Amino acid sequence: MAYFDGNAAYELNTRSYQQARPQRRPVERPDFQVIESPRQREAEVAAISPMMLFCFKVVIALAITFAVVAAARVFLTTATTSTLLESKALAAQIESARTAGDDLEIQQNILTNTTRIQRVASESLGMGPAVGHETISLDDWILATDSNGVLSLDGSLSASVGAPALY
Repeated sequence: MAYFDGNAAYELNTRSYQQARPQRRPVERPDFQVIESPRQREAEVAAISPMMLFCFKVVIALAITFAVVAAARVFLTTATTSTLLESKALAAQIESARTAGDDLEIQQNILTNTTRIQRVASESLGMGPAVGHETISLDDWILATDSNGVLSLDGSLSASVGAPALY
């Protein structure tokens, strides 16, 4: 309970409290009346109807949809253009590689031509065809391998003791 008339304490269970307590008077407010202006009535009448609000929402939804579709179209057009440019660059690189491959094939045919090799060997290097030939037989091979197929030094040394030296 709050005291509104100072900080003096009263006995709450006595009649003197009831008499000592000041009576609160209601706050008097000025008596006035609200008069509506004609403009307020026009604003209430001119408020947006639910059908008009629905049509506005539909138009906004269509505008957003149109914007999304337009953005997607721009994105796809940009992606297509960049893909075409990359494709054109790759086609130019492929054409360049084909031209280089053709040039290398022509160069290979020129360099592997046996008639040209014989002419360059005889004119520039003073070489001629072989008159005879000799054959070397490697039956007594001194290199030895182990069971895994790896060269074995011990086996090679033991095989070389009995075989003639090749140098």
